[in-house]
Amino acid sequence: MAESGLEADAIIWAESQVDIVSLCEQPIRIMGVIEKKPYYTFDLGVRMNSGEEVLYEIKPTHQLVESDNGNALPRNWDYISAWCGKNGYTCKVITDTFLQENEMLISNWRTLIGFVRIAESMSDKKLSEKVLDIITHAPEITVASIDDCLSNHDTQYVIATIAGLMHKGQVTGGLDTTAFDWRTELHAI
Repeated sequence: MAESGLEADAIIWAESQVDIVSLCEQPIRIMGVIEKKPYYTFDLGVRMNSGEEVLYEIKPTHQLVESDNGNALPRNWDYISAWCGKNGYTCKVITDTFLQENEMLISNWRTLIGFVRIAESMSDKKLSEKVLDIITHAPEITVASIDDCLSNHDTQYVIATIAGLMHKGQVTGGLDTTAFDWRTELHAI
């Protein structure tokens, strides 16, 4: 469970990234005295499609310090970064500023992620194929129009299927700039 609102937003952001195949909260603990603690724990870990494993520290910008090269980073980042490199991980920082810049995307996925779970549990390949076919052959079709085309299906399952296709990166709908609703225009990728 996320320890803060920033961490919760970062997890939702990670869920929205099609190149991330899995994620884990507090995935790794580095043993050794770092500041006053006997260890350091990353906030989020992800595995990319490429197999790369990325560990994230999630911090408010005001808690970062200027590093030797002028970048704002968490305290002891040189040590943490060196440990990651030696152990085959990439490490990155997600800040409140980054999350604020992605506020619309996060808000949309906060709504859609539940529908993604429904799509995964129902696993209706025929409905997925129908929805994808409609979107492919009718560029800029809206969510409402797809639901109308599939009036013999439960609306919740149609929305879940759309969300699932978006989560897999097969469909896009401008979720970073506009709120997801009945007017959202969908495009096949």
